[in-house]
Amino acid sequence: MYSFEASKFLAAELLIVGAITSSVSAQNSSTCAGVATAVALFNQCGAEFSVRGGGHMNFPGSNNIDDGILLAFDQMTSITVNTEASTVDVSPGNRWVDVYQALNATGAYAIGGRLKTIGVAGLALIGGHHYWNNKYGFAMDNVVNYEVVLGNGTQVSANNATNHDLFWALKGGANNFGIVTKFTMKTHQVPLISTTALTYSEEQVPGFITAVVDFVESSEVT
Repeated sequence: MYSFEASKFLAAELLIVGAITSSVSAQNSSTCAGVATAVALFNQCGAEFSVRGGGHMNFPGSNNIDDGILLAFDQMTSITVNTEASTVDVSPGNRWVDVYQALNATGAYAIGGRLKTIGVAGLALIGGHHYWNNKYGFAMDNVVNYEVVLGNGTQVSANNATNHDLFWALKGGANNFGIVTKFTMKTHQVPLISTTALTYSEEQVPGFITAVVDFVESSEVT
């Protein structure tokens, strides 16, 4: 009896996985509607899944899942530049090099990864350090709108005027509140930049530290 019930359970499980895989393959996970369909099925069937955007970690399988389904956004790579609004729409399968190259001809820049091979989605959802953090904030601070698929498959927008609580939560909340299928980000004109590299020998380190401490202690800035 137990073997019979186990075989029925296994057959049902394979049928569910087959239906999900067929649906996701048909949609190709390349549109917001396709992602919504897949997530609705995952939710309905109680299937565990993981999500991979453009890729952030430097080792294979970091976004994988055991006994579950990987929802990969390799083919969601559209980028639309709006020069009048000074924004850029970015799909989650992109890496920052793709965004920078798309903006290059406009003389604009987006606040994103310092390493160009980092994926857009992961960085923008957890904060996002950049060389211009002091001037423009983190990558997440420059997102003005998210298109999101919620856990029940519903598609919503989140911005300062609509679904503001979700808009706030996604700024550093990672993938805990939904799957972002499009980021709309501010762009900034690239200024002229000059850099200077200062190199000190090991023997000069104590004197350098002493000079910095003396400067701070004598400064009126608190």
